[in-house]
Amino acid sequence: MKHFLLSVLFASLSVISFAQCSEIFISEYVEGSGNSKAIEIYNPTSSVIDLSQYTLKRYSNGSTSNPDVLVLSGTIQPYDVIVIANGQTDTVDLGGGSTSPPCDPVLQGLADILDNDYPAPCYFNGDDAMTIEKGATIVDILGKVGEDPGGAWTTDTAAGFTDANGGDWWTRNQTLIRKPLIGGGVTSNPALFNPALEYDTLPQDSWEMLGSHDCACDPNYVSVQEFEAIKLELYPNPVMSGQSITLTSEVLIKGYEIYSVVGQRIAKANFSQPTDHLVIKQIEAQAGVYFIQVQFENGRKTTKRFVLN
Repeated sequence: MKHFLLSVLFASLSVISFAQCSEIFISEYVEGSGNSKAIEIYNPTSSVIDLSQYTLKRYSNGSTSNPDVLVLSGTIQPYDVIVIANGQTDTVDLGGGSTSPPCDPVLQGLADILDNDYPAPCYFNGDDAMTIEKGATIVDILGKVGEDPGGAWTTDTAAGFTDANGGDWWTRNQTLIRKPLIGGGVTSNPALFNPALEYDTLPQDSWEMLGSHDCACDPNYVSVQEFEAIKLELYPNPVMSGQSITLTSEVLIKGYEIYSVVGQRIAKANFSQPTDHLVIKQIEAQAGVYFIQVQFENGRKTTKRFVLN
């Protein structure tokens, strides 16, 4: 099932396109609390890919050698993903009063592969470069091998995207989603790693997007511009808490989902009898900006922004 990522950077996607569509790459990075860590890998090709020739590696704290390695297994279907999660299931006593917590079992339940015991790739914590390698060839890098950015990589240009100046962390306590127009991995170690260039971000412990990925390599992918090709009216806007919203469309509406600006879903509905005039009653949530994603009977989707007062 396809999911929808609320990105405040929709406009920038039109100028970012690296659509090689020929090799697997990291499509999602979950740096959750404790040991709740996961990596999603996407197949942008029309062929089934055998994973036995690939490894996932972690180069920790600026190291360039002796990475933690997970040999992958199984296959990825065309335009599909596999999810690798931290495999720790129990609290581990580290001595001196310190413990290592287990990975959240809900996150593990979303995984196709559970990582090895420590040390292993899925013990990353925001300052570790992650790679997918095919034999001796790097097919994707998240981060910069050999660089310790401090707490995490950031979007602080003046600090070379490290946190030397106290910039906002992007690779720690965050979930990163690869932008839809990115069709291939970073195959050589970057001079600088700016996470915002190819990734959108969700808050810590957000993993509802795991299990599928929207990518322009998929022939069924529909761009944001195509979403907007269907005329959809929403009123009133702004709307008061507890008030109803009315949607009218030239195409029958099959269902909808409402998300907060940080990607939290607050409402969802699907209809056995699609309609071109929909009243959503009693919108009750905290004041702020929200997005409603509407699914039409013809399979298309569109998104509208509204303000809740």
